[in-house]
Amino acid sequence: MDANDIATFNQAVQYAEHGYKEKAFECIKALAQKDGNNLDLILWGVYTAPNFERAQALLEKARSLNLGHPALVEADQWWTTEMLGLPHPVGGYALFPPNPQLTINSLTINQQTIIAPTLAPTQPVYYSQSFYQQTQPVYMAPPQVVINTVPAYACPYCRSPYPPLTGTRISTGGWVTFGILLVFFFPMCWLGLLFKTPYQYCGQCGARFS
Repeated sequence: MDANDIATFNQAVQYAEHGYKEKAFECIKALAQKDGNNLDLILWGVYTAPNFERAQALLEKARSLNLGHPALVEADQWWTTEMLGLPHPVGGYALFPPNPQLTINSLTINQQTIIAPTLAPTQPVYYSQSFYQQTQPVYMAPPQVVINTVPAYACPYCRSPYPPLTGTRISTGGWVTFGILLVFFFPMCWLGLLFKTPYQYCGQCGARFS
């Protein structure tokens, strides 16, 4: 039990002595979470329990831990008197609730001893003389990049490097169809104008290639 636990227990005793048993029970319950099988704490829980059912359950737990404990007889007598609403003895009970100082002495906490692991000695690492020798840097010449400046295309008339453009025109068959329909069936002569053929021309000088 550390200093905080002792202060909590003393506060619980003061609450119980002044009639604030519910607050005292909360303190006892917090301490019991660390040492739930401490018989003195359980008896203090019986004394400060908020109802008879809780007190009876704690009494049963105390009997299961140590049926021959001398304070259990007085605890049973106190619980029966409380439940029946009878007056308690004028001199009180000698062993119930347990003496606060004896309760503090009975509370213990588990201490774990941490043993540092033994580290195995490490062998020093020795490097050969060749490990410290510096290697001479090797310089490599960058590869030569040849850029072809010759254009892939040139106009045969103006030597323009731009590729030719593509257009459409009325084909020879279209003109023939237009002439025949113009003579024999005038209303349908426009059908000959729909026959197109593609051709290429230079975008700079306008020369046609086909």
